[in-house]
Amino acid sequence: MTSQELTVKKSGGYSGLSNLLRLENSKWLANRRWLIQSFVWFFLVNGIGLLMVVNDVIDGIYVNIPTVPDMVTILFQLMGTLGAIGVIVLTQGDIIKEKQLGTMSWVLSSPVARVSVILSKLVVNALYITGILVFLQGSLGYLLLNFSYGPVLSVNAFIVSLGIQALHLLFWLSLSLMLGVFFRARGPLLGISLGFMFLQPIIGSFLGRIQPWLQRLMPDGLVVSAIQVALSEPLTTSAPLLSGVFCVIFFTALAIWRFEKEEF
Repeated sequence: MTSQELTVKKSGGYSGLSNLLRLENSKWLANRRWLIQSFVWFFLVNGIGLLMVVNDVIDGIYVNIPTVPDMVTILFQLMGTLGAIGVIVLTQGDIIKEKQLGTMSWVLSSPVARVSVILSKLVVNALYITGILVFLQGSLGYLLLNFSYGPVLSVNAFIVSLGIQALHLLFWLSLSLMLGVFFRARGPLLGISLGFMFLQPIIGSFLGRIQPWLQRLMPDGLVVSAIQVALSEPLTTSAPLLSGVFCVIFFTALAIWRFEKEEF
């Protein structure tokens, strides 16, 4: 065993984290990926609401304009459903692609801790994804609501609701990264994550028959909680918030544990 190999093997703590953070950040800055995604998600999330308002203004018809709760529900459901799909699609190859191309072996040949690899991908993706899909689109949606209905929503409550929505996307991000560690092909990752997302109502209903409180732990409950907070309504339950935080931590810990044992 060479001295270099010995150094790599003994690299611990969070060594190499700052370099890996810069590397992951460069992937979002390359080819203006962040800007392209911002425009794409603006049309996907806010496009529907904008078309509703513009169409009514042009026609001079205000009778059938959706109510504020309707618009808030549409906004958060689009951010929740399309956002979850977007997270999975955007991060499906973060680890698997590097395994397939052999770049992961190259990264690990330098003195970096394996925990730093997982944390760098989680942190940078979380910042850009929640920033673009949640806080940017949520802010634009809030401005659209103010333009259409006036200042009818509490700014503070709306900011908190965006935080809850960000937690919802962090659930899918951490799940996607964890599955990327466990599998070497994208098929199982996409099948499990997308399958779970679309089957949530069925799975939740099944769990509810076993114990009613289990149904409240499903991640889609975070979207409902976000809508309630945005409208300054009392939360039906805090279970989705506790479950979401736990799952993000658990998925991340499981990804780190499995990655430490991975052979490249």
